Amino acid sequence: MERILELQSGTGGRRPILEVNLSHPLVKALDGEGAAEQAIFEDLAWLLLDEARILEGRQPSDPAKFSARLNRLVMAGLG
Repeated sequence: MERILELQSGTGGRRPILEVNLSHPLVKALDGEGAAEQAIFEDLAWLLLDEARILEGRQPSDPAKFSARLNRLVMAGLG
């Protein structure tokens, strides 16, 4: 809807607001013992942000890093 309004009014360039659902299990895991390692915490945090971008119809800020982060976490889950 925001994109349609921007096209109609010609007022682009507004920065989106990221809303975080603090009750989501993944967000809770970032705050608990499940994210003890800093690297895992950072990967999860970046993946959540990129996931929000994808859901808006945008691309991740760096698709190659998005893929690398996702692969690391998948491999960690398989190990």
